[in-house]
Amino acid sequence: MQTFLFSALALLVVAFVLWQIWLDRQDRLERPCLDAWNQGLDHVRDLQDRGLHREARLALLELHQNVSMKPLRAPGLRRVLKRLSGLLLRDPVYRQVIKRVRARGTQGLSEMALCLSLGDCLVEDVRQSLRLASLVGQVQLSTQGDDTLIMLDPGLIGAGT
Repeated sequence: MQTFLFSALALLVVAFVLWQIWLDRQDRLERPCLDAWNQGLDHVRDLQDRGLHREARLALLELHQNVSMKPLRAPGLRRVLKRLSGLLLRDPVYRQVIKRVRARGTQGLSEMALCLSLGDCLVEDVRQSLRLASLVGQVQLSTQGDDTLIMLDPGLIGAGT
């Protein structure tokens, strides 16, 4: 009986040590990605503080292309997405684009109609904002002929966001 208890305790200790090794390995895999995102988001915030919103949007698009979010576990990913959404809300063109798309609700909105309704914004700025909104999951873009149809993400309809 004592050998069984001793064996079970030893097996429990080995399982705990292996679990700690696995957690440390996951942290080492996540850390460079999280650091890259934080540095990139700091750079974007600095650009926005200087009023360079177009360059900030370009930097966010490049950051999303170059740094993957896959190795981030839930707590790290939540922090990155919270900072990212805060930076996007500071962008005046992004806010206008999202407001117009949300005003349409479940109906689709063509990219051309959106650009015409936002006459004081450059088409390039509207398209960058749309790409960012699709990357963070706020809108869905689908190409129909020469135009792009913009729809709210079905998961956000009725979610109050």
